[in-house]
Amino acid sequence: MLRAGHATPDRWDCKGLLIPADRTALNGTTVNAGPIALKYRDFRRVRIGLKDGVYQCPRSNGVLPSGHVEFVTKEWTHAALLSWSRRPVEL
Repeated sequence: MLRAGHATPDRWDCKGLLIPADRTALNGTTVNAGPIALKYRDFRRVRIGLKDGVYQCPRSNGVLPSGHVEFVTKEWTHAALLSWSRRPVEL
């Protein structure tokens, strides 16, 4: 998971970012409510900020809403995503 204030490593093949159901993201100049996935081109370095409870994300190459066929964006909350490394999550 990429936490606010962090960036993907150099040359990391990041397909996109999942914004949880209970969060919002400023995607360039557009505010999007989760759950959504922000799609980024291959090997782009992405840095996430946090201001007033809203993720500050660089402009993406596409926004995929919940239920999009190519990118599963379940209704997970931020807390559920934090628990991924501790227990299996069923897709």
